[in-house]
Amino acid sequence: MGLLFKELDNIETVKRVARFFNKDYERLFLLSGSRLTDISSPSLSQAPGHTSGNHNETTLIQGITAGAMIDAVNDAISKCSYSSQVILKNLLIRRESWQDVKNQLYCEGHKLGYLRKRACLEFADAFDSSQIRHNCQPIVDLHVYKNDEGELLENKRVI
Repeated sequence: MGLLFKELDNIETVKRVARFFNKDYERLFLLSGSRLTDISSPSLSQAPGHTSGNHNETTLIQGITAGAMIDAVNDAISKCSYSSQVILKNLLIRRESWQDVKNQLYCEGHKLGYLRKRACLEFADAFDSSQIRHNCQPIVDLHVYKNDEGELLENKRVI
């Protein structure tokens, strides 16, 4: 364990980032009113008509919050290395095939597995500060930590 940071469980952190992109990311897009094909510039759709004012307000607030989170995701991805950006956008978000992404990065299959893990770890590191910068609430930490004895700690940190 370092002086500044708790020891990460890299395997569980990679799984958590992958779960975020597989489950939460698409829902964030739906809540924000954006399209999944529009990764770089999400936009907030108008609140739906023919409903009560309270529902419109709730929908608008959810859209703004989801929009801020989408902006934070895009910002975090832009802070990652080039190969990590390609993997995050094309493999995890657009769900292109491993073969297509390998061809884009000119790498072998075993190397792509390593690069995918590195991309997930880079994203987890960049995501915290990006959420703060975009005023997201709550702030979600995708890291999974170990305690001093090397055992996993359940990460319940939401700022």
